[in-house]
Amino acid sequence: MLQGYNKLPPAHALRFDLQSGQAQVWPYSQLPDLASEHGAADDESLLDELEALLQESVSAQMTADVPVGVLLSGGVDSSLVTAMAVRASSQLQTFSIGFPGHGKADETEYARLIARHFGTRHTELMAEDASADLLPRLAQQFDEPIIDSSMVPTFLVSQLVRQNCTVALGGDGGDELFGGFLLKRLCSRLLPPEFDLQRKQEFSIPMNVWLKGGPFRTLFDDVLRDPQCSFDAQTVNKLMRDQDKGHFNGERLFGLVMFELWRREYGISF
Repeated sequence: MLQGYNKLPPAHALRFDLQSGQAQVWPYSQLPDLASEHGAADDESLLDELEALLQESVSAQMTADVPVGVLLSGGVDSSLVTAMAVRASSQLQTFSIGFPGHGKADETEYARLIARHFGTRHTELMAEDASADLLPRLAQQFDEPIIDSSMVPTFLVSQLVRQNCTVALGGDGGDELFGGFLLKRLCSRLLPPEFDLQRKQEFSIPMNVWLKGGPFRTLFDDVLRDPQCSFDAQTVNKLMRDQDKGHFNGERLFGLVMFELWRREYGISF
């Protein structure tokens, strides 16, 4: 997003010398070479081990003296968490959010499929257009810039969950940990046969619809066309013009807005 700025790679640390101005980056951990240590494992053995590890992890999180629920989008990760959680709770509560009338952004049918299959006590929040005032509030919550628009429905559904549960489990990070392959194989074993593995699966919002006009478009214009904005004005204007012509730049524009709101919140300048 910003030329010349990088995040630390996974499992790396950085030391900065104030006197010399030099930075040293080094890995503090690395994955073991299990194949050379234990030999190659077949797929079924790996799936058995993955299922056991997921069960152990989810069951440990289910142990609480307060009600525990699951944020269920109907995607791979949250559906597998649900599959594990029902083994530890006979009265599992699941929660989802939908945007009626917004087509692909309303994914409640996929969450219902999983909830029916596992017999959970399922609750849905049917959201109207979210308030644009929510974005500055969200920017305050992160200690680094986050540009994933699923933060909006996740925040809204978390408000719903808090009325019923004190703790909620989610499924973020599954693809990053497993690359998708093993998890999808596990889906074929544990989830209903009509589960759609090919669909992009996460909480989503109708961002491109919201940017046609109204408070979200006003906020985006105010933030990105402010003279103090960090981003190149010509690039921003082109993204906006293309958005108005029917290009789907909503996620890109959302990322720029959230970065700029985060920068303002923490007083960062370049």
